[in-house]
Amino acid sequence: MHQTQREIRQLRVGYAGAPVHKLCYQSSTTTVHELRQAIDNQRREQLVIVDEFGMTPFHVHCSTAEPRQDLLQLLLEKYPPYILGWRMQMTNAPWITW
Repeated sequence: MHQTQREIRQLRVGYAGAPVHKLCYQSSTTTVHELRQAIDNQRREQLVIVDEFGMTPFHVHCSTAEPRQDLLQLLLEKYPPYILGWRMQMTNAPWITW
């Protein structure tokens, strides 16, 4: 698939199939309970670690205007620690941006 076509598809899909990523993106209105429930629900099915953009929930959360410590703490408790060293697939940026 051509690079531009792939990028357009990614923008159309957004966070479909990655509810934890979506809640991290909407962190200003997300509660810890909502995020915990989404993670636990995904664990019963299949935990989505990388979204269509090659980002982990840490990438998404830390790229928001004001990353919240309570949500970050929950992510640190629920996700395997080895993903902290992963880089975004599209830009090769580390997960922590500040």
